[in-house]
Amino acid sequence: MAVLVVLAVAVGCHGDGTKGEDDPLGPDGALSRLTARDRPRRGLYDEYGRDVLLRGINFNHLGDYFQTDPSLPTVAELGPDDWDDAAALGANVVRLVTSWSAWEPERDRIDEEYLARVRDALAEATPATCTS
Repeated sequence: MAVLVVLAVAVGCHGDGTKGEDDPLGPDGALSRLTARDRPRRGLYDEYGRDVLLRGINFNHLGDYFQTDPSLPTVAELGPDDWDDAAALGANVVRLVTSWSAWEPERDRIDEEYLARVRDALAEATPATCTS
């Protein structure tokens, strides 16, 4: 059974490395706390009072999928260029799909290698090269 673990990862940079005005990253580069409000109009706002428009994309590279042909991969490998491509498309948040069967292949045992793959994916997503 595939379980979706939603990890809000702020991509935060455009393809050219610059920050957009509506990115959910605060002036210090950290992900802002978002709140939903009805006023001044209904929407999401960051802790600085700015409107935030989330443009999401799904990355399913770490999920388990049914295979009709075991000789073919079910998904492509996740790489650093994928994050840049998502940002270039205007995405500023990513849902990273993972599978519970990969997290816990045996009862009460977390797969440390899978955990490392998830951590690596999150590290690659971190917009360390953004400029203001």
